Amino acid sequence: MKHLLLFSTFICLVFSACKPDSQKQGKANTSPKNFNPDAFAEPAVPAESNRETALLTKDFWVFEYYVIPDNPEQSFKNRGLWYKFSMDGTYQYGHWESYLGKGTWKLTYYENKPILTVDSETNNQDDMIWELNFGNYQGYEASFVASRYSQQPGVMCKMLNLMTRPTKKQFGYE
Repeated sequence: MKHLLLFSTFICLVFSACKPDSQKQGKANTSPKNFNPDAFAEPAVPAESNRETALLTKDFWVFEYYVIPDNPEQSFKNRGLWYKFSMDGTYQYGHWESYLGKGTWKLTYYENKPILTVDSETNNQDDMIWELNFGNYQGYEASFVASRYSQQPGVMCKMLNLMTRPTKKQFGYE
């Protein structure tokens, strides 16, 4: 009988202790909204210090206009997407106030044009290869154009650099 009581106590302890952290602490699940367990990203490589990386890693890059040829409805829905790049070769991304995921990025050059590759570890559908144009290099605006090797070739975007995550209210959508 004593062994049965000890065994029952042991089983109760095991099952009460084996709860996910969010249930133990009463916190909400903070995993990204579009998480795909099969997603992967290349290991992060610290970025080389140059003018383009200094601009990329400055605050948040927000999609003010996102143009998908022949799909104006989806183009409008993608406004408010954002990237936040770090010099360690990682980035975070989201949509308006929401966090969607993270991954790695790298900057290369083709015919003297900066090419940005973003590789999501959250959802492989979010991987992109962008041709960048910072215009006069002031760092407030840029254009990102998806290369023909991207998942969405031909997408054209006007980007704004903001100090904080964008809100719908800032852009007049609320």
